[in-house]
Amino acid sequence: MARVPQSKTPVSPYKVQVLDRALAALAMLANRASDCSLAELCPALKLHKSTVHRLMMVLEQHRLVVKNPDTGRYRLGLRLYELGSRAIDGLDLRGRARPYLDRLQADFGETVFLCILDEGQVFYVEKVESQQSVRTACTVGSRAPAYCTAVGKAMLAELPEWGSEQDRPALGVETGHREYHQDSNSAEGGAKRREIARLCD
Repeated sequence: MARVPQSKTPVSPYKVQVLDRALAALAMLANRASDCSLAELCPALKLHKSTVHRLMMVLEQHRLVVKNPDTGRYRLGLRLYELGSRAIDGLDLRGRARPYLDRLQADFGETVFLCILDEGQVFYVEKVESQQSVRTACTVGSRAPAYCTAVGKAMLAELPEWGSEQDRPALGVETGHREYHQDSNSAEGGAKRREIARLCD
């Protein structure tokens, strides 16, 4: 199997504070299972309520967020879905990969995914659903830490020098998932490395 190159997001020397704040607000809403209030956004973003209110008003104007008129709570808007769909379509991966995904699904009878490894996370580009009664809950357009998914482990196993310092974020070590991996020397961290090493063999 050919080695999968590890993509790296270029680091910009520029910083636009208002954009950083708006994107942080969107990221927080994306990570929430339910709608979010201003009172919850403010401490998470470390911003004053009036600043967050202005940010959310602008995001709402552009349909990037939606405000519930009854509760005043916010959720992500459909404009993000429109932009995300166009980004995926621009990759021209889904159409080309679909015949292969259909063939795999027919051969094995299980759900088949087309994924991209991006900054230590698996991004689901396409999915061919199984007809089995038990199915996976992963959806196209969603993300998951690579270390805790089957497809992510397979992709990590193909990375060169996966155990090196630069690849540790991809393994879920010291990335904010500290409840799962305390550090590279933890028992669970070592178990994950051994599991990926076994996949490489």
